Amino acid sequence: MQKKYSLLALAFAFMLGTIVAALPPAKAQVDQVRFYVWNPATGTNIYPGQTFPPPLTVQIWIDSPPLWEGTPGGIVGYGLSVRVDPNVLSIGYAQKVSGQGGLLEEFIFSNFYNWPPYSAYTGFLYGEVDTVAGTIFDISENILSDAPLPGGAGGTMPLLEIVFMPLSETEPSRIDVFGVPTGAPPNIVWINAWYKTNDGIKHDVEVIEEGYYVSQIPGPAKIWFDSSPAFNPANPLHSDWHELSPLWCDWWTLESFSDDNGDGVLSASDQIGMQHSPEGTTWWFHVDWVNPNPLPGDGKADMRVTVKPDVPEYPLGVELMMLLALAIPIAYLLKTRKKVMK
Repeated sequence: MQKKYSLLALAFAFMLGTIVAALPPAKAQVDQVRFYVWNPATGTNIYPGQTFPPPLTVQIWIDSPPLWEGTPGGIVGYGLSVRVDPNVLSIGYAQKVSGQGGLLEEFIFSNFYNWPPYSAYTGFLYGEVDTVAGTIFDISENILSDAPLPGGAGGTMPLLEIVFMPLSETEPSRIDVFGVPTGAPPNIVWINAWYKTNDGIKHDVEVIEEGYYVSQIPGPAKIWFDSSPAFNPANPLHSDWHELSPLWCDWWTLESFSDDNGDGVLSASDQIGMQHSPEGTTWWFHVDWVNPNPLPGDGKADMRVTVKPDVPEYPLGVELMMLLALAIPIAYLLKTRKKVMK
């Protein structure tokens, strides 16, 4: 009997091992190229505003397969264009990442002594800066070498920095890294982001994620949130919200959506009640702006609200209190009249 069960156990283990071996392997690395706006200070693509006027430096990063590092399929160049709201941010210039060279220079530095026959450096360029339209075109960097290099770069690194001058402390701006923005003038050619591999082929970037400048909100009257996870605009009750500014990382829950502006969805001019998780109190807000297309976990600003002033709460209701307030002088006049009549 023991031998029979041992054979069954062995057969079962063999079958289980066959099934596991047939499963697709788990991905251990990035399998596509992604450009994205990133703020190392906050760990998101959000750049909070400043209360003083020095330049604002925004970083753009790349994710690419680490296994490309040093291979013939690695990255040897890239290009992109950027647009912001010109009323909120004024574009100054683009530059290599301060204190480090970024993806391509870091790649050359780490491989230079391993490739003694080659001398290589990077050429960094950018095209027209239009502060009126809020655009900077054709930011590019390429590895330049006196001979074809054995490979190109791979992995996750900053690509470049763009320097802005904030113009507003109360208004937000998207930081678009690609595509034709809404309302773009038809006479402008918009350049898709690209990267070039060591075989000389240019590729469109598979994933591009924009960023946000959320501005510095003066005082606690205005609050920026992002939703986590994405909220349903038609049914926002009990959705969770992450405060971006002025207090980073406080949590709120939308508990009341009784005063809608008439369109049936969470949108500007609604009046909402949100419970503040740290102390469990409910605050009332006027909704200034809502992102109509929320995405789960993207860390972007999804709503800005203004704190409504406190209104005294009367247990008997405001209407009844007004009637009582009117009744007091009437009762006094009646009483006075009776005394006169006597």
